[in-house]
Amino acid sequence: GKVLFKEPGLPTQSQITELAYDWISDTLFYVINGLEVKTRRLQDLLQTEIILVESTTISTIWLHPTHGYLFYTLSDGTVKRCSLQGGDLVNIFHETEEHFVHA
Repeated sequence: GKVLFKEPGLPTQSQITELAYDWISDTLFYVINGLEVKTRRLQDLLQTEIILVESTTISTIWLHPTHGYLFYTLSDGTVKRCSLQGGDLVNIFHETEEHFVHA
């Protein structure tokens, strides 16, 4: 198969563990080794941007591009939301809490 892009400088064991697509900006959002969320515009596959780094493994990511949100869950049960640029981080839910945070 054809390789669409390769992460420069990443060790061989690095892998994409989650992937989401923003159809409005034509951008891929992907998680490297469960800890970093990166973006890559499909018009310029050579340029990447790290928008988020976590110390706990990122389990899933999903996007709401019309509202400009990236949602993700961590392996400890936490649900978070941030902007598509990685700012304005909000904890929405954690398993040890008994209610959702209204964000």
